[in-house]
Amino acid sequence: METLITEGIKVSVTPSYQAAYSRPALDRYIFAYHITIENLGTDTVQLLRRHWFIW
Repeated sequence: METLITEGIKVSVTPSYQAAYSRPALDRYIFAYHITIENLGTDTVQLLRRHWFIW
């Protein structure tokens, strides 16, 4: 699990390798991601958009 806290917002990501959909012989590896977003502050927040960078 990877976790990052920025300005009171905690984002945790857990990757899961999907062997049934992957094709290692073709260099194709498929992952699913479980993402949890937590507000650790006292202010109300709202997720307006999302864009994930995976590398």
